[in-house]
Amino acid sequence: MTKILGFADRNRLTVGMIVLTAFFYAFFMMADRSQTHPGKRLEIRQNKEAGFQALKTREDIFKKNVSGHPQYSIAAGLLFLTVFFAGLGIDFWLLLAFFRRRSWIHETVLPYHPPWGLADVLQIFVFMFFSEACIAFVEILLSSAFNLKGMGHDFFILLNSLLRDMCVALFVIYLVKEKFGENLSSVGLTLRSFFSNVKRGFAGYVAMIPVLALSLLSVALLAQLFSYEPMPQDVVQVYLKKSADKHILLLTFFVTVLGPVIEEIFFRGFTYRAFRGRFGVFGAAIATAAIFAAFHMNLMAFLPIFVLGLFLTYLYEKTGSLVPSITAHVTHNLVMVCLTLIFKSLSG
Repeated sequence: MTKILGFADRNRLTVGMIVLTAFFYAFFMMADRSQTHPGKRLEIRQNKEAGFQALKTREDIFKKNVSGHPQYSIAAGLLFLTVFFAGLGIDFWLLLAFFRRRSWIHETVLPYHPPWGLADVLQIFVFMFFSEACIAFVEILLSSAFNLKGMGHDFFILLNSLLRDMCVALFVIYLVKEKFGENLSSVGLTLRSFFSNVKRGFAGYVAMIPVLALSLLSVALLAQLFSYEPMPQDVVQVYLKKSADKHILLLTFFVTVLGPVIEEIFFRGFTYRAFRGRFGVFGAAIATAAIFAAFHMNLMAFLPIFVLGLFLTYLYEKTGSLVPSITAHVTHNLVMVCLTLIFKSLSG
């Protein structure tokens, strides 16, 4: 009890955010419960079923269009096989370099114990949920005032997510610079060997394609085995809506540029470094990748995102820079957006 009181006294700001966050979420739950009467629950279930049916219809149209234009399948298959075998080639070369005790990336030793630790990571997570609750509260007020529906509501949700992530990134930068007196290179934000690191990040992502493809195949087989049909992530559902077309450039910038930069600062630059000082490289990589995957809140995507998280951590560990992991992350998200848009165009 004395330790708890001591922690609360030393971290009054964190405790205050926890209390306010708990209050906000209790308010949200009460408001949601008051609105989810039997008729409302039936409407929610019907909307969910309608969403599944609309997605199935899109999939049927997509299959029909692809089968009716075999050149699409041939071109896509050739492109995938080219990238896949290029990735295998890089993987083979990396294995040879490993067994010959050579490194494909210049080894940069990160300081093992950063000035921040697990308590600071906890503070960031508390701040994340606190800022999300505050933004959600403002969203409720604005939605009620302006009666936001359809794309306006969906876009507002994505904007909220971005604002939350930006608040977290700014808080991380504030802690690093003001509390610990470090410069941004201590979290990997450095322009040293910038173009070389960009090439390393892109080549590394190509090397990761075979592993990601196998993890996706494994998840798909498990879903088929258990007859589980998940809905796509919220951002994918927004992309598939026709009303998203007028916001496509801004939305894509959020998803493919700002999001990856912010997530890499938080997960690799800050959280991984804190875990690494406590659990070592391997344990920190596993823990950071697991939190990174869970953060995306999609059961079917957990394994591929976990694998991607391990790979991004490897890039950061080997280079001491976030530029390679940001490059790979941006490339991955851009590929996912392109695939979503292709699916949309062939299933509309």
